[in-house]
Amino acid sequence: MNSWPIHVEPLDRAILDLLCSLPSSWGGYDAETLTGSEQEAVRLMVWAGLIELRLMVQATMDNRDELVKLVLTVTGEYDASGIWRAVLNQVPEWLDADGRTRGRCRMWSDPRQIRLTDQGELAHHDYKNQTSDNPSAVCAFVRKIGFFAHRPSVPARIRVESCNTDTRSDREPGRTMNAAAAKATVGDITIHNNIQIDHGAIVEQILSELDKRQEVTPSEPRGQTESGEGSRNDADPPVPTMNDAVRRAGASLEWVRRERPDLAPEASSKERYNREQHKHIREYCGLAYPLDENDRSTVPVWETWSRYIREYLRLTDGRVNFPRRGRTGRSLVRPDEIDDYRGDD
Repeated sequence: MNSWPIHVEPLDRAILDLLCSLPSSWGGYDAETLTGSEQEAVRLMVWAGLIELRLMVQATMDNRDELVKLVLTVTGEYDASGIWRAVLNQVPEWLDADGRTRGRCRMWSDPRQIRLTDQGELAHHDYKNQTSDNPSAVCAFVRKIGFFAHRPSVPARIRVESCNTDTRSDREPGRTMNAAAAKATVGDITIHNNIQIDHGAIVEQILSELDKRQEVTPSEPRGQTESGEGSRNDADPPVPTMNDAVRRAGASLEWVRRERPDLAPEASSKERYNREQHKHIREYCGLAYPLDENDRSTVPVWETWSRYIREYLRLTDGRVNFPRRGRTGRSLVRPDEIDDYRGDD
């Protein structure tokens, strides 16, 4: 990586590093080797049309004995609905006459390669040849700040390079991409939550369990706690006020703990959440954080999300048990704290 002046913000530094180091031909990509700022820089530069990713995508339908494998290239402000649209264009038989999927679908997506687009090469040239009279504005363009705060969005460009179908016995395990919040149009077919993903069912099950626990709470001895402590004469203190941002973060943490328990901190660790969980939420959770009107993720960056989570844990201390990896526990979050995120229209 290049050395930049100390006053340059980490995100700007990451953007300039990538701009100056990425090739115009395909090269390997491993997100796990990047810092948080570098991962955010890649996302923003893809959305700005300066970087292109090559994805390996696999998709299945429960009642069909086939695995669809695609190689896609993506740039611009793409999202999960765009990827699903590309998949369904290749297997239209997965849709019925009303445009609904014929069964529960799952998809796995893995970025494998990265390169600068032609616009990225132009931005690199402009940056390298900037002068005091004509400075480069690439960081402002990528981050949509300053003069570029209201620039138009870069349209998504998703191109299918190859597609083949194998039997499902050949399927390798992977992570589920959330399409529960997708609203995509395929020709005359409009998809509104028709792609059934386990996430919604999981959350409904959680909420149902919480509602049941809320109903039986009054019958429990006053002051009796989950830890088995003795009863108290005084009533329980009122529940602390939790704002919307903190509630959303807490709901997302509850979701990822059940969807991907393998991402939880180790049992020996003092951590109660980590970057791996946040990364999975940013990529796949459309429940606590549905896509915005432009079908873009609304999950906060790591620094902001972790601040909300710390507040969430503080407010729910004593009522919520966050088990580490390999351990189980009960969640006592009150239903009225997360019932806004059932995903109902």
